[in-house]
Amino acid sequence: DSYRKLLGLTREVTLGGYEHQLYPFDELVDELNLQRDISRNPLFDVLVVLQNNKIVNLKSEIDQTSLKLIEYEKQTRLISKFDLSFIFIEIQGEIQLTLEYNSDLYNEDTIIKFATHLNELYKVIIKQPALSLTDIQFLTSANKAEYILKHDFRTVAYSTESTVVSLFESQVLATPEAVAVVYGDRSLSYRELNEASNRLAHYLLRTYDIQSDDLVGILLERGEWMIISILAVLKAGGAYVPIDPDYPQERISYMLEDSGCKAVIDINFLNAVDIDQTQSGYIKKASTKNQLSCMIYLNHDTKIQGILLRNDSILNIYLWDFYLDLLSVDLIDYLYRLLVLYAGQTSSSLQLETTFTATISDDF
Repeated sequence: DSYRKLLGLTREVTLGGYEHQLYPFDELVDELNLQRDISRNPLFDVLVVLQNNKIVNLKSEIDQTSLKLIEYEKQTRLISKFDLSFIFIEIQGEIQLTLEYNSDLYNEDTIIKFATHLNELYKVIIKQPALSLTDIQFLTSANKAEYILKHDFRTVAYSTESTVVSLFESQVLATPEAVAVVYGDRSLSYRELNEASNRLAHYLLRTYDIQSDDLVGILLERGEWMIISILAVLKAGGAYVPIDPDYPQERISYMLEDSGCKAVIDINFLNAVDIDQTQSGYIKKASTKNQLSCMIYLNHDTKIQGILLRNDSILNIYLWDFYLDLLSVDLIDYLYRLLVLYAGQTSSSLQLETTFTATISDDF
């Protein structure tokens, strides 16, 4: 969408809000049953004000013989009522902006940079109001140079044929006895995690004849078997479908029916299978970067919608995070984060202890 379209939508929403501007504020807060906090506004943290009333020139409008004018000593307001306040004032064909901020949250340098970006943004949208929002560039050349220098962007070479499985197995070879997963008082090394996932993968192949892009549901509580199951499905060549056992049964049934899972790994599945009696050798079935790896369900309007993720999509985000040091996580951490977040949780509840350890918690 363009800025012009966004502006039109904003205007429509704002004018619609004016129809209810006389609604008592306190009554609205009570109706919404919001928790009161005297340190902040209960409804919003950012205020935008437009003052477009006529500014009266007092010197020309009053009789100076009957009134004495003295210079007003401007005072600085020491307390900000909101996190950010944008106060726009129309004066003689111009718009002036006063930006007020909470100094507990922002420092002066940050606000100056923010105002600079805002000014650059105005220049672009005034010249090209029909420009797509995704194409708007508001960083100056100096800003871009500073950003690139700060984050040390670089080109990193890696195999374009890498997959989630190949990267994991490379880590197994590099640090077989390092701790990979911790859950409560239980832990698994990379070697143990690899062997357990291999056993489950062999069972899936033998019992369900998992083929490329076949979907396998994972209906498990958080724990080490969640990670084992993800890797097993990927090693077998399939794609996993994360399903939270706490979902209403109607939603679980819909996800299983809609996805057409070839198998479902739940607690009953694990209890009925003697995984320890299955071979733990490497799976010879090679996965490819274009292979389907995951199907996630997200809330969309009033229904849930399934989204397919390929191997290269998962690796693209993971490698970006890893090589740019934006997240100090390894592949196991990332798979756990992906499973929990995309299963519709509000938090990953992931506690990082080392670069190569995923500590799984039941608590949020």
